[in-house]
Amino acid sequence: MKELDEAPSGFLKILMDASDLKFPKKSFRTVTDFFALMFMKPEIHQKVFAEAYRVLEPGGEWLIWDASIPARSTSADRTFLINLHTILPKDTIDYGYSVPRLDLARDPVYYRALAEQAGFQVAKLELLGRNKKAFFMDLRKP
Repeated sequence: MKELDEAPSGFLKILMDASDLKFPKKSFRTVTDFFALMFMKPEIHQKVFAEAYRVLEPGGEWLIWDASIPARSTSADRTFLINLHTILPKDTIDYGYSVPRLDLARDPVYYRALAEQAGFQVAKLELLGRNKKAFFMDLRKP
Protein backbone atom coordinates (compact mmCIF):
# COMPACT_ATOMS: atom_id res chain seq x y z
CA MET A 1 0.00 0.00 0.00
CA LYS A 2 2.91 2.34 0.75
CA GLU A 3 4.06 2.33 -2.90
CA LEU A 4 0.51 2.98 -4.12
CA ASP A 5 0.25 5.90 -1.70
CA GLU A 6 3.52 7.31 -3.08
CA ALA A 7 2.41 6.94 -6.72
CA PRO A 8 1.02 9.99 -8.55
CA SER A 9 -2.68 10.68 -8.15
CA GLY A 10 -5.20 10.60 -10.96
CA PHE A 11 -5.16 6.83 -11.43
CA LEU A 12 -7.23 4.01 -10.03
CA LYS A 13 -5.11 2.26 -7.39
CA ILE A 14 -6.06 -1.27 -6.39
CA LEU A 15 -4.24 -3.46 -3.88
CA MET A 16 -4.79 -7.11 -4.77
CA ASP A 17 -3.24 -10.55 -4.28
CA ALA A 18 -1.39 -11.43 -7.51
CA SER A 19 -2.14 -15.12 -6.96
CA ASP A 20 -5.90 -14.46 -6.77
CA LEU A 21 -6.78 -11.63 -9.13
CA LYS A 22 -10.41 -10.51 -9.04
CA PHE A 23 -10.52 -9.48 -12.69
CA PRO A 24 -12.50 -11.46 -15.30
CA LYS A 25 -10.70 -13.62 -17.85
CA LYS A 26 -9.14 -11.78 -20.80
CA SER A 27 -9.40 -8.35 -19.10
CA PHE A 28 -6.07 -6.88 -20.23
CA ARG A 29 -3.87 -6.56 -23.28
CA THR A 30 -0.77 -5.90 -21.14
CA VAL A 31 0.26 -6.86 -17.61
CA THR A 32 3.42 -5.50 -15.98
CA ASP A 33 5.58 -6.56 -13.06
CA PHE A 34 8.25 -4.22 -11.77
CA PHE A 35 10.40 -5.97 -9.17
CA ALA A 36 7.46 -7.68 -7.47
CA LEU A 37 8.11 -11.41 -8.01
CA MET A 38 11.22 -11.19 -5.84
CA PHE A 39 9.06 -10.32 -2.83
CA MET A 40 6.58 -13.17 -3.34
CA LYS A 41 7.01 -16.58 -1.79
CA PRO A 42 8.04 -19.18 -4.37
CA GLU A 43 5.07 -21.30 -3.25
CA ILE A 44 2.70 -18.89 -5.01
CA HIS A 45 4.76 -18.14 -8.14
CA GLN A 46 3.03 -20.76 -10.31
CA LYS A 47 -0.39 -19.41 -9.32
CA VAL A 48 0.77 -15.85 -10.10
CA PHE A 49 1.85 -16.93 -13.59
CA ALA A 50 -1.45 -18.76 -14.10
CA GLU A 51 -3.42 -15.68 -12.99
CA ALA A 52 -1.48 -13.35 -15.30
CA TYR A 53 -2.16 -15.75 -18.16
CA ARG A 54 -5.86 -15.94 -17.26
CA VAL A 55 -6.44 -12.17 -17.22
CA LEU A 56 -4.58 -11.54 -20.49
CA GLU A 57 -6.34 -11.43 -23.84
CA PRO A 58 -5.02 -13.80 -26.53
CA GLY A 59 -1.99 -12.07 -28.04
CA GLY A 60 -1.48 -10.11 -24.83
CA GLU A 61 1.87 -9.64 -23.16
CA TRP A 62 3.28 -9.70 -19.65
CA LEU A 63 6.30 -7.42 -19.23
CA ILE A 64 8.51 -8.36 -16.29
CA TRP A 65 11.45 -6.47 -14.81
CA ASP A 66 12.85 -8.30 -11.81
CA ALA A 67 15.96 -9.44 -9.97
CA SER A 68 18.02 -12.52 -10.76
CA ILE A 69 18.59 -13.93 -7.29
CA PRO A 70 21.08 -16.76 -6.91
CA ALA A 71 20.44 -19.52 -4.38
CA ARG A 72 21.97 -19.18 -0.94
CA SER A 73 25.39 -20.83 -0.97
CA THR A 74 26.36 -20.52 2.71
CA SER A 75 24.57 -19.84 5.97
CA ALA A 76 26.18 -16.38 6.01
CA ASP A 77 24.84 -15.66 2.51
CA ARG A 78 21.37 -14.66 3.74
CA THR A 79 20.46 -11.44 1.94
CA PHE A 80 20.34 -10.42 -1.69
CA LEU A 81 20.66 -6.70 -2.47
CA ILE A 82 20.12 -5.02 -5.80
CA ASN A 83 20.75 -1.34 -6.48
CA LEU A 84 18.97 0.20 -9.45
CA HIS A 85 19.76 3.33 -11.42
CA THR A 86 16.78 4.41 -13.53
CA ILE A 87 17.09 7.22 -16.04
CA LEU A 88 13.81 8.96 -16.82
CA PRO A 89 13.24 11.75 -19.35
CA LYS A 90 13.46 14.46 -16.67
CA ASP A 91 14.96 12.68 -13.68
CA THR A 92 17.27 9.93 -12.50
CA ILE A 93 16.31 7.69 -9.60
CA ASP A 94 18.66 5.55 -7.52
CA TYR A 95 17.09 2.98 -5.22
CA GLY A 96 17.56 -0.56 -4.01
CA TYR A 97 15.75 -3.66 -2.87
CA SER A 98 16.79 -6.48 -0.58
CA VAL A 99 15.23 -9.88 0.04
CA PRO A 100 16.27 -13.07 1.83
CA ARG A 101 18.20 -15.57 -0.23
CA LEU A 102 16.64 -19.01 -0.39
CA ASP A 103 17.97 -22.45 -1.29
CA LEU A 104 16.21 -21.88 -4.63
CA ALA A 105 17.56 -19.64 -7.38
CA ARG A 106 14.94 -17.14 -8.55
CA ASP A 107 16.43 -16.20 -11.88
CA PRO A 108 15.38 -16.05 -15.55
CA VAL A 109 15.73 -19.84 -15.93
CA TYR A 110 13.37 -20.38 -13.00
CA TYR A 111 10.83 -17.80 -14.22
CA ARG A 112 11.01 -18.98 -17.82
CA ALA A 113 10.05 -22.50 -16.73
CA LEU A 114 7.08 -21.13 -14.78
CA ALA A 115 6.03 -19.02 -17.77
CA GLU A 116 6.14 -21.90 -20.21
CA GLN A 117 4.29 -24.17 -17.77
CA ALA A 118 1.51 -21.54 -17.60
CA GLY A 119 1.28 -21.43 -21.41
CA PHE A 120 3.31 -18.31 -22.17
CA GLN A 121 5.78 -17.95 -25.00
CA VAL A 122 8.98 -16.05 -24.18
CA ALA A 123 9.29 -13.30 -26.78
CA LYS A 124 12.33 -11.66 -25.20
CA LEU A 125 14.69 -12.22 -22.31
CA GLU A 126 17.43 -9.73 -21.55
CA LEU A 127 19.87 -9.55 -18.64
CA LEU A 128 20.19 -6.00 -17.32
CA GLY A 129 22.77 -3.95 -15.49
CA ARG A 130 26.49 -4.02 -15.18
CA ASN A 131 26.40 -7.10 -12.92
CA LYS A 132 23.44 -8.74 -14.70
CA LYS A 133 21.53 -8.86 -11.40
CA ALA A 134 18.29 -7.83 -13.12
CA PHE A 135 16.39 -9.04 -16.14
CA PHE A 136 13.59 -8.07 -18.50
CA MET A 137 11.25 -10.74 -19.84
CA ASP A 138 8.50 -10.22 -22.43
CA LEU A 139 5.95 -13.04 -22.22
CA ARG A 140 3.20 -13.52 -24.79
CA LYS A 141 -0.11 -15.34 -24.49
CA PRO A 142 -0.70 -17.16 -27.80
